[in-house]
Amino acid sequence: GAGCMQSGKSASAKFITGHKLKQSGLINLFDISPEGYLLIEAQDESGNVTRNAILDLYRDDFEFWQYADQNIWDKCKIYSFAKILKESAIAIFGLDRNKDYGSDVDKNSPSSVKWKNVWSLFDKKRQKEILTKYNDKLPEFMTNREVLQEFGTICRLFNENCWVDAAWRNIQAEGYPNVIIDDCRYLNEVIISKQNNAKIVLLTKQKSKDTHNSEKILEADRSLFDFVIDNADMTLQQKNDELI
Repeated sequence: GAGCMQSGKSASAKFITGHKLKQSGLINLFDISPEGYLLIEAQDESGNVTRNAILDLYRDDFEFWQYADQNIWDKCKIYSFAKILKESAIAIFGLDRNKDYGSDVDKNSPSSVKWKNVWSLFDKKRQKEILTKYNDKLPEFMTNREVLQEFGTICRLFNENCWVDAAWRNIQAEGYPNVIIDDCRYLNEVIISKQNNAKIVLLTKQKSKDTHNSEKILEADRSLFDFVIDNADMTLQQKNDELI
């Protein structure tokens, strides 16, 4: 799925996964909560049935890997171009994993990286964009999201396709039959994914006014996308109906 920040890409990936799992018979019912969680019918330890159990498809522990490999990923697996970027930044800069993978509030909270230590890495145009964002009152610390954005961009100077190539190498090595990528934001990610026989769905909803290059996918030629869902004024249910 392609789109800007908060356009509904991750929630759409979860919805399609839920649809695939229901088709396979693994689950009977599913829904997407207003917050974007995949909700399924499940029993608790006492045998009580709830229809609002959260199935966290992004869990990163061995117990989930074992379960998902045997029950979920052979039907559908979600990948993210930003996963390797996030893991790299966590290892190199000591970013908080929970914040990098957390809510928008978490991602927009201060990191330990200071603007003054990296300011000289940006060209005049980018410096002006950043200062305009903060009304010329630059905070001391970059947010976790900003570290990922700017670090990712700097790595792309070495190889423009570094993150998309890394993701597709991983996808091809694992070899699962049905794959969803939930964070297509750059034109090269669209082009390379289509070269790998992916179908690209563009979501047009735009809530953020972020000026970073990762938030400019809506400027791309619409003919590059296989499907365009104009979800700017759609409800969550209307958007999900369009997906299937």
